[in-house]
Amino acid sequence: MSWSKYSKTFWNDYGSFGYDAAWAAALALHKTSEVLQARTNRTRRLENFTYDDMEMAQIILDALNTTAFEGVSVGFGLPLD
Repeated sequence: MSWSKYSKTFWNDYGSFGYDAAWAAALALHKTSEVLQARTNRTRRLENFTYDDMEMAQIILDALNTTAFEGVSVGFGLPLD
């Protein structure tokens, strides 16, 4: 990639990891919402999350651990070739 000598922008090697992290969080929260609806018959929602709620924290962590997608930087949660 070439940049004009007058450009005030620069390439950040870590930007793609941040982008993938945001997608991973969004996908995990979406999956968590679906799990909460199925398990609790719609009585619990993500909006009710508190930092003391270890059950919901575990559901979020499980959702994140099972999230997989082809990211900008790497395959997030995908097996390495």
